[in-house]
Amino acid sequence: MHAIVAPAPSAIRRAVALAVDIGFVAAFLHAGDFLAAAWSAAYLYLAIRDGGNWQTVAAALAGFATVVATTAFWWGQPLLSLGTAAAIALVPAYVAALLRAAAGSAVATAGEAAARTRLYRGARRRLRESLKALLRAGARLDRTDLSPQEAEIIAACG
Repeated sequence: MHAIVAPAPSAIRRAVALAVDIGFVAAFLHAGDFLAAAWSAAYLYLAIRDGGNWQTVAAALAGFATVVATTAFWWGQPLLSLGTAAAIALVPAYVAALLRAAAGSAVATAGEAAARTRLYRGARRRLRESLKALLRAGARLDRTDLSPQEAEIIAACG
């Protein structure tokens, strides 16, 4: 409702939404015990959704740590708990690095396209100048009358 009344970005509204999201996932995992264990990937989604923001990753880790501390299934599976926590911490950082690399390559690609366009323009201009010089030299050597097509070519280049 607040987003409708005040649609401008709000850090407080974002923090509250993140806390509510983390809280609902934690409550679901706690209530579902081992039946809801597969939904621990929701923490990955929440952490990746914000582009690997460290506050979001920390909140997701805190929520998952709460689930591990309060649920018999997660407490009894220490390697699974540690692996899931490591994934929550590391996967968003890797995704953020991939996104930064993709953004950098997009900028580099745009620069390469601009350089290619400049190269083609320069080559076209030089080719046109060379063709004009050849036509002028040929016109000086050949004193015969030009056909209408040849005159059109010379007119187009000159």
